[in-house]
Amino acid sequence: MKKINAILVLIATIIFSLIAGCEEKTESTQESSLTSFDGCKYTKSVALVDSFPNDETCIQYFMEGNTLIFKHINAGFNCTPDNILAEISISNNLIVIEENQELSMPSDCKCLYDLEMQITNVDIDAYTVKVFEAYPAAPDDLIEFDLNLSLNTTGTYCLERDTPPWVE
Repeated sequence: MKKINAILVLIATIIFSLIAGCEEKTESTQESSLTSFDGCKYTKSVALVDSFPNDETCIQYFMEGNTLIFKHINAGFNCTPDNILAEISISNNLIVIEENQELSMPSDCKCLYDLEMQITNVDIDAYTVKVFEAYPAAPDDLIEFDLNLSLNTTGTYCLERDTPPWVE
């Protein structure tokens, strides 16, 4: 009798596993975008309103529901871009943000902007973030930091800059 019960339990387990395995799996789709950017900050006093000095570039992040929002404070761009762009990708716990600009008639100046970007359907997990700026402080320079959303869903990462447009 015990053998029959064990066989019935085994058969039920196999059938349940097959049925569960055949259920349609839904994958979360992540969408990312540059949601806004503020105009050129011409003076030091404007940048200090944000409580970030001009000689720093900072990435703030926070979760809002299942959306991860990034704010790049004091991002360097040309003074007269036609458009500011950000391509954002997430794969294997690596978030890559590539900032760029469209310029039809570039000015001979650079200034600081604040950008806001978001990624939807983000899992609470640990990530490495890499930000490639339009005007890096050095040719191979990038902003890179780790964040662990299971430990903290908000944070700020800053780097000092000593080249224009961060310093005059």
